[in-house]
Amino acid sequence: MGPQLLPLARAALRVERQQDDHALAIGKPREETTITVETMVYDLSKGAPVWAGASRTTDPKNVQTYIKRLVSDVAKRLERDGLITKNR
Repeated sequence: MGPQLLPLARAALRVERQQDDHALAIGKPREETTITVETMVYDLSKGAPVWAGASRTTDPKNVQTYIKRLVSDVAKRLERDGLITKNR
């Protein structure tokens, strides 16, 4: 399963009503897509996480390109942190 895309509607300006959870949107709302990816690496022998990272982006031009770059960046970070070694 790939990343979950979360559509969000936002307004240019919000007016809050007193003691009410409702908001009146003023202006033209727009839809945006936010992608949030959390990566966790576990030590299975201990059953405990040893590394975690999170990434969030809004309205990427190309989701596949974003995910490919994220995977590459996470791998580089894991290598830098000494959790993996580069296969040569």
